Amino acid sequence: MTEKQALRLGRRVVRYTLASRKGETFPLTAGWIQRVSRRIGNPIGRDRAYAVQHALRNAGEITEAGSYPHRRGGLFTGFKVKLWRPTARLRHRSFSVPAQAAWWQHPLFGFGLTSYPEGLPRRLRRWHEPPDWKIPWLHEGRCR
Repeated sequence: MTEKQALRLGRRVVRYTLASRKGETFPLTAGWIQRVSRRIGNPIGRDRAYAVQHALRNAGEITEAGSYPHRRGGLFTGFKVKLWRPTARLRHRSFSVPAQAAWWQHPLFGFGLTSYPEGLPRRLRRWHEPPDWKIPWLHEGRCR
């Protein structure tokens, strides 16, 4: 298994894990990776599960987020299970409105203002005018 394949499988395991758990942290032991990879239809062995874990860590896809004491049969074993959290790369954020002129700078609504009007809520400062949109194939003359 190459580093790229391990990283691709690791991302799928992390996505599946986050979708099936309530919190943002999760254990990422080799057994867990094996179990989830079987569920998503790509079973792997223990050594490859460790390779997936190391690929995620080395690529910076996950970071440590604490630990909890391991129990077996209600008794503590003396080991700790590390918890992990996805980094910002897995939580892709995209905005539907690109940054353009703000509404208070628009000639029809802002009346020539150059700065945000005082007395209005701060949350309105972030709002921007939506972009002009058009259907490309319709405006290029391909439709008759």
